[in-house]
Amino acid sequence: TEETFMRLVDLESAMSEGADGEQNEHEKEVYTPILTVFVNSILGHLLEQCSKVLTSKMKNSLSAKIKARLHRIKAPKDGKTNDKYEKEIEKDTKEVEGKMIFNLKQLGVFLRCALTGDFSPQQRRLKELGRWVRDEPLMDCVERVAKDAEDKVETEMTLDLYESHYTVNEITISLTTDLLLHLSNSLWWFQDKVIALTPEFVPQDKLYQVLLELQPEVQQYTSKKVEDAVANIKLRKASEGVVTDISPKDITDELKRIKHGYESARLWPQFMNVIASETAVTHNFTIKSRFLQQYRDLCFCRDCQAPIVRSMAPQKQRGRSDLRLIRLYRPDIGLEIGGQFPLTDLVKVLTMKDLPVLKSRDFMSLKYELEECQKLAHDRISRGAKSGAQKEFAFIADLDKGKEACETMRAYGKPLSSLVKLVFESLEERQEQHDYLKSVDDSSDKIEKTKKAYKEQLSNMLESLTRVVQASEEARLPEVFLRKAEQKGASLKLARVAKIHRRASLSKSRQEQNAYMPSATISLGFLRSKQVVAWIQQDFPKNQYKRVSFIFSAVENGDWEVIAMHKEGRAANALFKFRIAMQEIERMRCAGKTAKVSYENGWVVINAFNLLQLLARITADAC
Repeated sequence: TEETFMRLVDLESAMSEGADGEQNEHEKEVYTPILTVFVNSILGHLLEQCSKVLTSKMKNSLSAKIKARLHRIKAPKDGKTNDKYEKEIEKDTKEVEGKMIFNLKQLGVFLRCALTGDFSPQQRRLKELGRWVRDEPLMDCVERVAKDAEDKVETEMTLDLYESHYTVNEITISLTTDLLLHLSNSLWWFQDKVIALTPEFVPQDKLYQVLLELQPEVQQYTSKKVEDAVANIKLRKASEGVVTDISPKDITDELKRIKHGYESARLWPQFMNVIASETAVTHNFTIKSRFLQQYRDLCFCRDCQAPIVRSMAPQKQRGRSDLRLIRLYRPDIGLEIGGQFPLTDLVKVLTMKDLPVLKSRDFMSLKYELEECQKLAHDRISRGAKSGAQKEFAFIADLDKGKEACETMRAYGKPLSSLVKLVFESLEERQEQHDYLKSVDDSSDKIEKTKKAYKEQLSNMLESLTRVVQASEEARLPEVFLRKAEQKGASLKLARVAKIHRRASLSKSRQEQNAYMPSATISLGFLRSKQVVAWIQQDFPKNQYKRVSFIFSAVENGDWEVIAMHKEGRAANALFKFRIAMQEIERMRCAGKTAKVSYENGWVVINAFNLLQLLARITADAC
């Protein structure tokens, strides 16, 4: 009947709407993790911590905008203001700024609760509003971005590797003390997962070495103390009244327990985290953008695909020393069985051009088909010429490897779908590598533009600095400053410096223009007072100290020649002479402040750090 027909139409419509609703709900479930990470870790966190995140420049800009809005609202009709009005505006500005920061924090808390549903029973309206905000505007926004997004993370990391070296700006990261403690504890506690190395390689890891210095000190633990583990087991079994032999498993479990206790003891305690969060001290870390100048063993991590140094790479990548400039493609070698990779051998066999079309659906049938191919190859050898026999024998040998691989996979109960899966995954990985290389190649002009902009910026900075140095050396003021000073009748100090500079330049131009090297004669008493000379030979009479002086003379190749003179009356005699080589000066720069150098068989011992300061002062005075 017509009524029955309409009911069927309504039922079909409801079923289609329900199916569409289920599909939409399924799509929303796909984007829920992304939305949760974005709101909880980025948006909500920034809003909740806005008072700590806002820089002084941002706070000043916010205060200026609030003040401008208040001026428009509360400005007197006659336009005249006084101190009382300004104080009122300042007070209202601080009050509005405090309310805005409070509202932003509450908004961050609301968004976080909207994702987790962490509302109290009395907040039923807020819970409904939070569900709507999550499912409608936030989910739609994430869906629009994620659905049409193209994954270029690896490409951007590769480009950033080179673009970061073309920057003149200082890159800094700001972290509070509590975040640093949490990060340090997390890396230390999960070091087995973060530092995925065998025990003998862990002490060589850079991150592990840093964590050892950062975490609180406790009694040193070493996994080789089997005797301690055995003693602990005996004491525990004796206290429990258990009399049994100690097995290797008991020792292993006890060593794990000791290690777990050691790692727990080296965590930053909770009370220190609370103190750090309340004090909220911010630490600024300067990042070296040109790290390739120091670390030449760069590679691309096979786990996170990021460019890192090999000392922090997975264990399989640490044995190499070559430099990787882009991410390389490494095919999946498949399942390992008995030290062999049968799936990889099968893929090589199935890609041979001389192989006919195969129709097997399991490894046993595939093995029989490969045997038939071998028989055909033997027939071709018996009928054909000897020139092609070598190629046929190589073909038969490859088929033998394929048969062995089929037998191995069949013996271990692996289905043929594992081979199909490996092939499709390899094709997908090859396509991803192709897209990555194409994207890097298409974006290579971006690196060239960054390099060109860097050179232009460097040239402009050099030109500006040259002008500053030139103006400083000439003590030259802009004409505008000079005219204004004359109008006001003011005397500028820099103008007097300019006159002195002109007189000095004129005197210098009259002298000979030949260059000379820095040189100075300094008495032993002065050198001892400035702690340049630590001590001299003990048998040298102290009443002769005042008659000894040292002549320091620079040489064109960067060395310094030092002559020890003894002067009594008009007579002057050279005691000895020694040379400080340029290489020795470089070693002094790398040495500590307490480093000492002896000359003339220990007659004089000099403090390296003070000597460098003296040579720098002599050079500066000669300029």
